[in-house]
Amino acid sequence: MNQLKIEMLFKKKSLYTFCVLCIAIFYSCKDDTKLLWGPEMAIPVVNAEFSLKDIIVKSQSNINEDSNGFLTLIYDDTLFSARADQLVQISNQQFAFNQGLDANQISLLQLLDTIPPNNTITTPEVPFVFELQSTSGFELDSILVKSGLFNFILSSDYKQNIQLRLRIPSMVKDGVAFDENFNLDYLGTLPVLSNTNRILDGYRMGVNDNGNPNSLKMFFSFKFTKTSNSNTETIQDSIKIKINIADLKFAKVKGRITDNLVFIPKPDTVNLSIFENAISGGFRVKNPELDLKITNSFGFSASANMEIFNAFHPITNPTPISITGAPTSFEITAPPQEGLSTINTILLNSSNSNISDVFFSSPSRLAYKIGTTLNNSAQGNFIIDSSRIKVGLKVTLPLEGYISNFGFRDTFPLEFGRTDRIEYLNFKVNIANGFPMETKLQAYFVTDNFILRDSLVKTEADKIIIKAAPVDANGKVTVIENKMSDLILRENVVGNLSDVTKVIVVAQANTSNPGTTPPTNVKFYSSYKLKVRFGIKAKLKWKI
Repeated sequence: MNQLKIEMLFKKKSLYTFCVLCIAIFYSCKDDTKLLWGPEMAIPVVNAEFSLKDIIVKSQSNINEDSNGFLTLIYDDTLFSARADQLVQISNQQFAFNQGLDANQISLLQLLDTIPPNNTITTPEVPFVFELQSTSGFELDSILVKSGLFNFILSSDYKQNIQLRLRIPSMVKDGVAFDENFNLDYLGTLPVLSNTNRILDGYRMGVNDNGNPNSLKMFFSFKFTKTSNSNTETIQDSIKIKINIADLKFAKVKGRITDNLVFIPKPDTVNLSIFENAISGGFRVKNPELDLKITNSFGFSASANMEIFNAFHPITNPTPISITGAPTSFEITAPPQEGLSTINTILLNSSNSNISDVFFSSPSRLAYKIGTTLNNSAQGNFIIDSSRIKVGLKVTLPLEGYISNFGFRDTFPLEFGRTDRIEYLNFKVNIANGFPMETKLQAYFVTDNFILRDSLVKTEADKIIIKAAPVDANGKVTVIENKMSDLILRENVVGNLSDVTKVIVVAQANTSNPGTTPPTNVKFYSSYKLKVRFGIKAKLKWKI
């Protein structure tokens, strides 16, 4: 939060840089003479007023205000979310099937030579079970198809017209089972080929054959119409059938989950952006809350356990702090019916966990791993296309407590341009602070390679750029505190800044009465304002 106050001081740095560069360009273009004079120029940069809502980190964070103007910082993010089509996938399917005539059927077909042409014989139905391949850990009993395609590639070795009938009793749309005919008409050349498609949208496919999931049972039969008296048919001849199921998307599946289904994946780490730039200290929040919410709209339940749950900052606190208070095991319940969700919540606060200590360490990372054991004993588990499992995190920080040596660091671009004719730069900062918080500031001027050229503040006393406003017994600010600072860069310092391209700003904040025991409790309200006037006064050595 305080880092952002400092950030606002530099938010107009592009204007300052432009002004300094204009001055440098102006006098560098003059012809050298022996007459020197030193004008002074004052450049206002910032004259603005900010509330906490203006300067708080946005990102996933928001500020809530109650009826009294008291402020609460809320960080709301999704740790993990998976859709139904990510957990359960039915890949493209393919199978091949050959069917020929036996010796008796060939004899019968050849007997048709003695009777008028275009007489027919029909073979008995042949059953075939198509085994669906699913890579997602779900044993399928039925599929309501949202979209998909049957592709039939047929090839015949017979010099006769053939009609293939494909019947799938367990595949029904609008009350009518799938029953289609495919024609292979002999036109004088072999093999006779056919390539046709059928749209599967809206079909309900029963894919459990006598207790065997992922099984689609089909029935084939053939009608031969005599068109040639060649009598060349043999038992080696056949009709080759290749069926592809492509781009199958489901609206709903029913069946039984297996242990192969990955419900919540491997461990993960998420960023807590509100503490991203912290380098020391922390904010002791009086009544923090951490709400871990698991939303499930899949038609099955799971037993879960929190295998990893900790927080850390990779720079300031690299050793993870385990978050205590969360149950080691809990249930992820199933919704009572399709289209609904269940919400399973783990709520941690300062009375049932250590999150007050965790947030005081200013963690920028949260690591978690939720192990799950799926309820695979129940039959009739369902998944619809809108099903989702989501793990959400909500951190609520009522802005009441105390700040102790809360340090922030950030880097900004800043170029001085030509500096050999600048005698001094005076950064004048006038701040009227309505916040119960003081801020120390230091700025380091560095090159592209982060080679330090100089610093802005030379004494410890000068680092206090914002002085804390006093508070009453309830932690509320009583009067606005004013502080004026002059930060001067002399010629011997300015001359080192010509190749500076960045400024590293380091800020450290404390609430009112730092160092007291116990620390003074403060509250933050929307009425608090920070008024900033920031300017630069430059004295130049100018050759005319």
